[in-house]
Amino acid sequence: MGQGQARPAGGEVEYWSQTSGVTASPGAQHQLAEQKRQTLLQTDSESIRVVRRWLNGQVKKNCPEEKALAKVAAEWLVDAVNHAYLDGNIEKAAVDLLVTRNFTTSMKFLNVFDDPFRAGLKANIDRLGLTLKGRYDELDLGTALGQSAIDDLTTYHELERFSGKGRAINQIDVLLDFPAAFIEERGNGILKQYAERCYLLATMLVGIAANDEFQSVVREVATSVGLSEDAVRSAPYKSYVRALSRMDSAEHHRNLPKPRTAHNADLIRNLVAAMTPDMCKAFYAALNERFDGVTRVENHYAQDDAERSKRSHLLALDVTVVYDTKTTFSELCKRPEVKKAWGKYIGVPQGEPSGRWGLMCEAAQRYLESPEMADRPVTVLGEVKIMLVDFAAIRHEMQLPLKAFTAKTCVELFSTFLASRPDAALKEERATTLYNACARGQMEVAERLLGKLDHDVNEGNSKATPLYAAAANNHLDMCRLLLFGRLSKGADPNLAKTDTGASPLFIAAQNGYVDVAETLLSKGAEMAQLNKQDRSSLNVAAARGHLDVVQLLVEHNANVNTKGRFGTPLDEAMNNRQLDVATYLKGKGARGDPAAAKKEAVNRKPSITWE
Repeated sequence: MGQGQARPAGGEVEYWSQTSGVTASPGAQHQLAEQKRQTLLQTDSESIRVVRRWLNGQVKKNCPEEKALAKVAAEWLVDAVNHAYLDGNIEKAAVDLLVTRNFTTSMKFLNVFDDPFRAGLKANIDRLGLTLKGRYDELDLGTALGQSAIDDLTTYHELERFSGKGRAINQIDVLLDFPAAFIEERGNGILKQYAERCYLLATMLVGIAANDEFQSVVREVATSVGLSEDAVRSAPYKSYVRALSRMDSAEHHRNLPKPRTAHNADLIRNLVAAMTPDMCKAFYAALNERFDGVTRVENHYAQDDAERSKRSHLLALDVTVVYDTKTTFSELCKRPEVKKAWGKYIGVPQGEPSGRWGLMCEAAQRYLESPEMADRPVTVLGEVKIMLVDFAAIRHEMQLPLKAFTAKTCVELFSTFLASRPDAALKEERATTLYNACARGQMEVAERLLGKLDHDVNEGNSKATPLYAAAANNHLDMCRLLLFGRLSKGADPNLAKTDTGASPLFIAAQNGYVDVAETLLSKGAEMAQLNKQDRSSLNVAAARGHLDVVQLLVEHNANVNTKGRFGTPLDEAMNNRQLDVATYLKGKGARGDPAAAKKEAVNRKPSITWE
């Protein structure tokens, strides 16, 4: 391999080890990968069995062993995230658990978010950062790639508004005006409200269309200075959700002029890895020449130690350039490959309800194809990250741990990784849609969703299942569809609402929905299941005076003397003056709880007592 050439991933060369700070052979890397595949994916160990239980929704909320199981899964997750760089299957398994709502959003409650999860990630990130710091000092990168060295090579693009310091121009400067079409088109209130999002989608569509050619041009620049094509690593398009989050972030674009989404200058990007500081500078100089200067360069090597520590010593030259596609919008929009790429992107909603996503994408594409845009040249901002091979290798290892550690809450952690998995995000959205359809009794919508979805029918919103929603609203046919329908694998009648512990049977009994209760019982609903107040379905039915539900439950052999927070079913009937229910229960051998009656007498001094 010639001087300055980046080592191809997996190539038969030695490379500077991310884990030990010494040279490691591909054989050693392969051996470590095989070991981790075995321990994290293949061994039938306790930790893997526990992780599978979480993935399959087999860990019930508030069960006695829930926190112990969460600790086992969190320890496995730390190991998987820290070693995801070794194997794509390890990364996929880790992300599968991270997008499991019941686990990830509950990590704080389960006492595993701060430790072992974040603590385990931070220990690994700090270890890698110290390794990079040693490399920085060893190569004297503060001098070799410092401010003076880079300033001597920098030319600013003619569009740069300020001399010398390079104010980063935004997408409007090179690409699109912020069109009134997004605000007033067809008087559409949704487009008016989400105009900045429409603009972001328009810029992303242009980026998608220009990306392949941009990557090719950067590769040409790399090979012109002696780097191999493998030195250029294309990055995925910046996700819509991540770009949008910057609009609302005070640290980024919240206080900037509208459209704030225009300040995303790195929608298309790549990384160029060089062997030596001199090769980094040679490539940077050639990049300036090929793109007629740069609009921004952020030099991490010139930062002081405190600033470098904040980024875990993961250093690069971040360079923004203006890429002229040498084509017009009319020509671009007619290309078959562009239409295909746009269709693929638009077909998977990201972070938006599918209806709103479709409207916004349609508006964005229509504007790009409009007569107003037809003869305009297509230019777009792109970002090139220039790194030393040593730093690029560790960046690969550190990438997933950093992404996970950056999330400050477990909900943010879940949302971050959900946004990176369009398939999981779509599944999540449709599960919520199914819940809403069941709550409203929309049979046709539910049937259509169940017919299309390949997901667990028990997945609803963050607190309750679709079956709970149907039972709570007395939608008998919907309950039957979920429990017995040919489009469903059969909903679990015993999954309780996470905040109250109320099961579908409990809510049906509470509301007096006897037909729904009978349907649930026929599918195995547990009458002894208690809510978070330790009340059974019979307790709440007795308290509410629903005699027909009480009779149904007793006929199904419910325990008439179950003691809950407010006593037995007879206590609850008497204390709420449900005399017909109390009479019926006494006839079935029900008894009261003297302790509960005494407590009630102190609190309310009832006129009715138990015998």
